[in-house]
Amino acid sequence: MGLNFHLCKRIDPQWSYGGFHRFRTHVAKSIGIQLDEMEGFTSNGKSWDSIDDPIKILLNHSDCDGELEASECEKIYPRLIEIVSAWSKTVDNEYDIETALKLAAAMKECAETDGWIEFR
Repeated sequence: MGLNFHLCKRIDPQWSYGGFHRFRTHVAKSIGIQLDEMEGFTSNGKSWDSIDDPIKILLNHSDCDGELEASECEKIYPRLIEIVSAWSKTVDNEYDIETALKLAAAMKECAETDGWIEFR
């Protein structure tokens, strides 16, 4: 069992829940925050209102339900590409980089076609 992203009628990128948490933790670290200290990841966590980065939409989203609308995807995908493209590829993160780029491509498609991405 894991996290699947459903783009309109097609399923694309997927992580295990643990893998997605690890990925989001790495993304958060890339923008200078500790995900496990944020609201929604710990009791009395730091507010997301203090974060001025479009990637926070992805970081602060449920990993098991809900959607990202086309307008949200339009904000997220360029930043996601920028972040993961700066990572040095290693055996430990190769899957995350490749899957993140697939997710960014799906988000771009959603933005261009007024679609959505569903978390499952």
